[in-house]
Amino acid sequence: MGLSAPSKNNSTDAQLDGHYLLFENDKGIGDFVSGKELKKMLTRAEHQIDLVVVAACDSQMIGEIFKFSGVKHVVCVNQGRYVLDTAAIKFT
Repeated sequence: MGLSAPSKNNSTDAQLDGHYLLFENDKGIGDFVSGKELKKMLTRAEHQIDLVVVAACDSQMIGEIFKFSGVKHVVCVNQGRYVLDTAAIKFT
């Protein structure tokens, strides 16, 4: 299953509900960021992000959050698939 392009009428917002990412803040503490919050952050960013690599097992949903948030290219792993640490390290 591939990633689809963002909708022009913002109907993708419903797909962002209920999905959260964990980011480390400047104090080294984890902050949960919702898909909608991520989309707002990326929309307000000074520069367009062209590529995100999510080197994690079952990362398709996370990849879709980035894609629907406006990132042009996302590399991730399909749901139900795994990536070995050695493969992720070699890729990055």
